[in-house]
Amino acid sequence: MGKPLAVLLVEDSKSDAELLVRLLSKTGYEVRYERVETADQMRAALDLEEQPAWDLVIADYSLPQFDAPAALEILHKTNLDLPFIVVSGSIGEEIAVEMMRAGAHDYLMKGNLARLAPAVERELAQAVVRRGRKQAEEALSKSEFRYRTLFEKSNEGILFLSTDLEIAMVNESFAKMHGYSVEEMQNMNLGDLDTIETSQLTAERMAHLMAGHTMNFEVEHYHKDGHIFPLEVSASLISVGSEEIIQSFHRDITERKRLEQETAKARAEFLFAVSHELKTPLFLMVSSQELLESLPSEQRAECFLEYREIWRRNLIRLRQIIENLVDSQRAPGMGMKLEKQSLSAAAVAEEVIKELEPVAHAKEVKLILEAEPLPEVALDSRAWKRLLENLLTNAIKFSPAGGEVRTRFTRLDEGFQMAVIDRGSGIAPQAMPFLFEPFYRSPEALRTGIQGTGLGLYVVKTIADAHGCSVEVESEEGKGTIVTVRLPWGGIIGT
Repeated sequence: MGKPLAVLLVEDSKSDAELLVRLLSKTGYEVRYERVETADQMRAALDLEEQPAWDLVIADYSLPQFDAPAALEILHKTNLDLPFIVVSGSIGEEIAVEMMRAGAHDYLMKGNLARLAPAVERELAQAVVRRGRKQAEEALSKSEFRYRTLFEKSNEGILFLSTDLEIAMVNESFAKMHGYSVEEMQNMNLGDLDTIETSQLTAERMAHLMAGHTMNFEVEHYHKDGHIFPLEVSASLISVGSEEIIQSFHRDITERKRLEQETAKARAEFLFAVSHELKTPLFLMVSSQELLESLPSEQRAECFLEYREIWRRNLIRLRQIIENLVDSQRAPGMGMKLEKQSLSAAAVAEEVIKELEPVAHAKEVKLILEAEPLPEVALDSRAWKRLLENLLTNAIKFSPAGGEVRTRFTRLDEGFQMAVIDRGSGIAPQAMPFLFEPFYRSPEALRTGIQGTGLGLYVVKTIADAHGCSVEVESEEGKGTIVTVRLPWGGIIGT
């Protein structure tokens, strides 16, 4: 069961609201939401005597009868400390900065919602930090005992600094994340923890804090063992009696930074792979056309058929790359829109094999179809062709010269199955659990430089799921691979 999340959506488009909810659900949240599109609807939704509490507000910048600035003003008047995130398809940087100055916590463009889940997670965490800070301040004024309990038990690292940066007090969490005991840190200075890069910004940050501003920023500290680690900090100036001190809450974000780096690396590798995949067939088509045009006119007719096959083969490859990329961006849960009709699965396979003959011929691989008589099935012809294209293209790529790829149809008691069988390099056992992950490329493909985007089997699984089929992969390194797709009788006409 996902983490519960109550979201108030200021959005006039039902489809846009549902897209935001799907994106949040995908990242592990169990979303309860209400969509409002007028000021009165928002006031009613924020009336906690009549409505349950909200965790955050996500607002489109411009609505026919309402807008994000007005929604933010209404929220402020309630004194509710809720993260407010602006999502828009059209606002410029200047407007976004104005919204942030007015109290919005983040803004996102509708065309780039990859940041939605991280932004929500961060702002929810910051809201917790703000509430913790408020509770700490109230505890200081009301009860030393209550405050100390909160201070000592908090999972956040809490640090109190004098205005000359001497450490006045830390909690157990802060000391532990730095590798020290609380007692060891009592005689330390902030400069003992800050890296050179972080310390260069200290004076500027202190000036803002002394001016009464609450600040959120990232720093790098030295651990007792010498390694450097990143932290997210929320700091403010508070008064304790007649003394002013800096209170700050710290969170170790090492794991988050690691994930960000992995994501950036994966994105770069993906863009490189896609650009390479697209450039190769385009280069072959352009260079072969230029070569044909350079031939004497009497030789062009003789060579045209040969070059036409090169163009045809690479056009098939381009179409497959583009269609796979489109499917990879389909939001989970949206499914595929199928247009089923009564078809012979073996006849569809025969058609695909004929289209891929030039690809197989270039690799000196023989394509063989083995099919016993079967009833017609309810299939989406275009989707099923793509499923076969991906399976056969993979099998061809990993088959040695002189090899065979068999497509075998077999009738079963519970339905029928289609198996694509090759005798190629096979798949390593450690790669098997990841075969249907988007953009996954096996160590063998990377080692040998076999081209691909890592989307083929992901698309196969997506299409099979949409048809109610199961997909199984059997493989042994050095001996080949069998991919089996099974369709139950429920998807077969006249059974």
